[in-house]
Amino acid sequence: MWVDAQENFTLATTLTPSHLDTPPGAAYLPGDTSSVKKDFDYVLGRFSNLDTLVGLYVDQDDPSDVALAQGKIIDTRSTLSWDREVYKDALTAATITVTDPDENLSCNDVEYVPVFIIVNPGSWNPEKENSANDFCSLKRYGGVSDTTGTVLGKPLEWYSIYNSGIYINLGSDQPNVDGTYYIDYPTAADNNVTSFATASASGVTRVMFYAQETGADTGVFQLSINNILKDLGFTELNVHDVLVAYYVDPNDQDDASIAPAYIEERKHSVTSFTDENRNGMSEFWISGNPVYTQVIDSNANVDSCCPDKVVVKVCDPHEVDDVEWLILDELSSNSPIFFSNTGMFLASVWDALGVGNGIGKGGYQLQMDNWKLEGFNEDMVYARYNDVTYTDAAMSQLGDVDTTTAFPPEIKAARVANDVSFATMHIGDNQVVGSDGTATMYFLDRNGNRLSEYANSDCVFVEVVDSDQNEDAYRRERISAYWDGQQNLPFAPWDFDSNHDGTCGYKDADVHPVNDLLGDTNIFSNGGNWPKLYVVNPRNGRWAAFDLLETGVGTGDFVSVTCIDIASQYACVPTLGVQPGDTLLAVYQDPSNHSDYAWISIKVNIGGAPLDQGSTTSFVDAEGNDVDAYHIGDQIYVKVIDRSVAGAGTLSDAVTIAGNTYNLNQIAGAQPGTFMTDAISIPCSIGDTINATYVDPSDASDTSSDSVTIVGSELRIDSFYAGPNPFTDSVSFAYKGDGLATSFSVTVYDLSGHRVWQQEKENTLSVQWDGRDSDGKQLANGGYIYVVMATDGTNTFTGKGTVFINR
Repeated sequence: MWVDAQENFTLATTLTPSHLDTPPGAAYLPGDTSSVKKDFDYVLGRFSNLDTLVGLYVDQDDPSDVALAQGKIIDTRSTLSWDREVYKDALTAATITVTDPDENLSCNDVEYVPVFIIVNPGSWNPEKENSANDFCSLKRYGGVSDTTGTVLGKPLEWYSIYNSGIYINLGSDQPNVDGTYYIDYPTAADNNVTSFATASASGVTRVMFYAQETGADTGVFQLSINNILKDLGFTELNVHDVLVAYYVDPNDQDDASIAPAYIEERKHSVTSFTDENRNGMSEFWISGNPVYTQVIDSNANVDSCCPDKVVVKVCDPHEVDDVEWLILDELSSNSPIFFSNTGMFLASVWDALGVGNGIGKGGYQLQMDNWKLEGFNEDMVYARYNDVTYTDAAMSQLGDVDTTTAFPPEIKAARVANDVSFATMHIGDNQVVGSDGTATMYFLDRNGNRLSEYANSDCVFVEVVDSDQNEDAYRRERISAYWDGQQNLPFAPWDFDSNHDGTCGYKDADVHPVNDLLGDTNIFSNGGNWPKLYVVNPRNGRWAAFDLLETGVGTGDFVSVTCIDIASQYACVPTLGVQPGDTLLAVYQDPSNHSDYAWISIKVNIGGAPLDQGSTTSFVDAEGNDVDAYHIGDQIYVKVIDRSVAGAGTLSDAVTIAGNTYNLNQIAGAQPGTFMTDAISIPCSIGDTINATYVDPSDASDTSSDSVTIVGSELRIDSFYAGPNPFTDSVSFAYKGDGLATSFSVTVYDLSGHRVWQQEKENTLSVQWDGRDSDGKQLANGGYIYVVMATDGTNTFTGKGTVFINR
């Protein structure tokens, strides 16, 4: 993001906050622009795959004229492989190939990527606390910094994975370079549960190597190993030893790969991720699938009478995410199969509710050793099994949420030190912004209709369709505007005390320290910063955060419920201070995938032209009157109102009904933009629901739909009901049965018998009431008696009941 005063225009390119995953507790003070500038310099030019790039342009002559564009960085999933699975001996040459097209960062240069190789990972106890014995611990602590085994103590992040900043003189003939990473293998003198014949007397060995691109612009990288034994830093390797290669895309650390190879023979256990029925699984969804693991190892069946147990490590190598050690039970006595009978819950690292756990700040909820897996969408997760036994104390302390006990668990003995097996899986992901830059995110009016323009008298609501945020299939969910716990820097809107006049007005004393398009005045509070979901008026810097609530169980469709006023005639009402012609922006970021980031914009109507509120679609009769249902055998009509295509004549194949498309014809004499189909006959049965969907041919993002029920020709009512009951906003009086009521009347009385409201509708299935009396006055909470009557002219049904208002 930068301001180019020389060119007399402002261009803001907003990097997503995925680049600023600062740890919980990091803080910035309003006005401390030096720290913001430092962080901005730090992240400028660093992008991750699938990040959203946002560009904003402001007309120098008209600050209300703001243009928005966004796009996605292309993402591909890497592959990693050895040129063979089994090598005849350790003196053989080998080639490791990484295929990762999106790591081809320069089309004109031959580039390099880091590859890590560890022998029999996890088969020994760390030589010192936090000393790496596998890739996950290397990723978290950085390996060692000298031949005495001093732990480096720095995680391998995107900015350090290429270069450790150290060089250790190994005193061996293993090829060595500046900036590589090392681990401390135990030697015979270390009295560990197993030992290695390393070329260096200390056991400290290089484990990070550089794979070279096969040519400019290929995206294929190869690491050539001339001699496995020498190049990996050993004087001896054993039959069955496992050489495990790891690759993490430096620019997209949820893209990781593992590839094992073997010396002379592969006779090892088998590890896999499964569902609850032990069917193999390669993809899981946050909160959607419990994660089960399985190990097949006949060596671990040591007691034919009693079920045994084994331990599996599950690791998410993205950044420094979750690590869990799970205990698997033998499937039955004297069985080689071990299974995690209790599925591991898969959760997001960031809690969308913005609450978090007891030790976290805001929505941060990553916990290790809790037998739950916290990760991000798109992450690769691996499970690793070692054929070893663990101490009783370690086994009793696993899963206790205390990483100071048995983390990692202490190995008692190696049953087969080089029996190591892996399983990998990915966490599913859907993006709000597509590859074409369009977002499944919309501005709404008060009635939930999608808009392409606001009037000055409107208030702002926002809808986001994000299917992978449907993390609980049994309840409607909420995404907090402040889910991140004040981590969204430096590109979130700011709020300065100096911009509030102490009563209810706003001043422009201070502007956003990075770019004044991003907002500097919170209209709902004084001092609230760092939202992830907000609306901003870039002309004056006023902004408001909003929460999102799921529209129904399992929908993945979320809407805001806070009215954000555009302007108001009343004093001290918080508003965005909009003037006709202003451009409003809305921002959303997925809590479980920080690269899933979306912006949308909308104009406020200047006046003089009809306000386009988006299309509407409805089922109607032959005269164009809305219908609630059709009788079996009726002809069907669909009416669409879309003022953006007024005067277009016939809209070909514009509406889809039951899988078929139909033309829409403009209705002569009706309001401009009113269209209707010809009569349609669709085979159907009583009780069927028919759906119609319209797509604006001039704006594919403008869609609308309606549904209708097919009923019998004769009215039959089994019972009447009112729902929801109690109700807050409105209640629907309806019936169970069949047929369409040509007349449906409802009368409501208070408990003293006075009539407070009455309505009659024709050709309907239900009647709605908003809890007001016949004069429009809101009634008090409590119980009310209703009397209903429905008829089709031949059959008449009556009923009564009690409905409760509870606001």
